[in-house]
Amino acid sequence: MTDSIIARVFRYDPSKDDAPYYKDYEVPWQDDPSGFMTGLQVLHYIYENMEPIVYDYNCRGSICGRCSMVIDGEPGLACYTPLKPGGAYL
Repeated sequence: MTDSIIARVFRYDPSKDDAPYYKDYEVPWQDDPSGFMTGLQVLHYIYENMEPIVYDYNCRGSICGRCSMVIDGEPGLACYTPLKPGGAYL
C-alpha cells in the first residue's frame, strides 16, 4: 500500500458555487531525500495532476511568508512546514 497525504482545501468559485466548501484530495507520498513533503509540494501536485487551484508563493525558502496557511490546525508556511505520510492536513 502506498502512503498518501489527505489535503483539505477550501474552495470557492463565485461564478459557479453557491457557497465556499472544503474538498479533500488524496495526494500520493513523494519520496524525497529530506524524508518529508511540504504543503507547497502537495498543492503543486493537486494543481498539476488533479484540478486547478489557486495558491500563492514566491521564494520557496521560508523568507517571504506569501505561502502562509493553516496546516494541521496551526499557522505555518507551506514551503517549509514538514508533512508526514498518512497524515490529514488542512
